Amino acid sequence: MTRHSLPKALRVRRRQEFIHIRMAGRQVRDAVLRIGYASRDRGSPTRLGLAVGRRLGNAVARNRIKRVIRAAWRKEPGLFPDSLDLVVIPLDQARSRRTADVQRSLRSLAATIRKRQERAQ
Repeated sequence: MTRHSLPKALRVRRRQEFIHIRMAGRQVRDAVLRIGYASRDRGSPTRLGLAVGRRLGNAVARNRIKRVIRAAWRKEPGLFPDSLDLVVIPLDQARSRRTADVQRSLRSLAATIRKRQERAQ
């Protein structure tokens, strides 16, 4: 059986990291997703964190949304700039979306983040 999980080095895992991204980072959003992001040390890989609230449904529904986001993330590994910590928060619209819709949303939000980072430099 093939493992589809993200390696620990590519995940935001600690509560303090989530809090840091929330407090010190910036946010972008569309109808499907909200992404909080904060810079890290240069040369480090971009890490992904997921925060799925109970308002999106029971455990089965929340886990499905997380699987869809991770699948969209894996399909385009170089989508986001390097040296970022990301926290992806699905909004109510994410419940009824397919992987392609989430992937489209990730692409557009990644483009927005890239533009913001280019302007900051």
